[in-house]
Amino acid sequence: EWNRPRPGTRAPEDELRFLRDEAERIKNELAKNEDGGHKHYLAWIERRISELENTTK
Repeated sequence: EWNRPRPGTRAPEDELRFLRDEAERIKNELAKNEDGGHKHYLAWIERRISELENTTK
């Protein structure tokens, strides 16, 4: 079960903080165990971080 926040339901700074923490957690999981689902989630998180960084500049 992915605990993915709905885009736009948090302040951009809060969502960025959450996504960066989540990306770090998933990278740690991937280091232990290669899992395709994690890779897709990580790719989504990295896209979302990029979107948020571009809109909060």
